Amino acid sequence: MISDIVSDEDVPERLKQDLDLWSGCISGSFREDLFLEAFEQAGFYGVSLLERQQDPWRTVEGIEFRSVTVVAYKGKEKHLVVRPSEIMGESTFWSCSSLRSALGGVS
Repeated sequence: MISDIVSDEDVPERLKQDLDLWSGCISGSFREDLFLEAFEQAGFYGVSLLERQQDPWRTVEGIEFRSVTVVAYKGKEKHLVVRPSEIMGESTFWSCSSLRSALGGVS
């Protein structure tokens, strides 16, 4: 299970370069549909939204950003495996770029 900020449309390059937006996980966010696809492309199955924030957490230039929580499985036993310690070692700090890297660099 993992939670992150997603967008309802692609984030334009000019916003991706904004350091204030990057530090708030805005400019590095996945588009929601691509976020879910990234788990499948990384070999997970049973990908589903556990929670989806109804109202946007923030809107920038008409792009809505909200929190989602995703559940995904890998392996035969259906154990939840989307945990930082299993993908990236014992690190408990996740940044937008570390999540992107853990999911195989999917953008």
